[in-house]
Amino acid sequence: MQSTINFALSNAFSKLNLSSTLTDRTIAYLWREPETPPVFNLEKLNRQQVQRLDELTGKPDETKQLQKQFLTYVNEMSSTNFKQKSLLEHMQNWIAPEDEDEDVVDVSFHLREYAVTVKTHRVYELRNGVHVYVGQLGMNEFRDMIMPEIED
Repeated sequence: MQSTINFALSNAFSKLNLSSTLTDRTIAYLWREPETPPVFNLEKLNRQQVQRLDELTGKPDETKQLQKQFLTYVNEMSSTNFKQKSLLEHMQNWIAPEDEDEDVVDVSFHLREYAVTVKTHRVYELRNGVHVYVGQLGMNEFRDMIMPEIED
């Protein structure tokens, strides 16, 4: 059957004075392997899941946008990572991701002491015993701050 269709296409293309490369490409496209549809961890949220997401975010007016963003987040992770936690735990991690401990370097800048994270270059100031995020290294008031060399 495939050879009959290929022969018919070749004849039709030759009668229309079309090139043989176009014929070959058309036949190859016609008999290509079908594309496998993407496998999703979660295709859509049901009503209870949407309500839970609204409760956790506190933004019911942005429900559609948040659903799309959350589904994208869930479907980008591997199926094994998805199965390790419940959907509620994934929602909580998406809303407030767990902070990884990061190395911090003390930097003296404009007569003040700051703590700067090594990877993200976030600048923190110690206020009443709590590190408070105050800016980004190299931006705004910290644009002249220089990250010190770190010795391994």
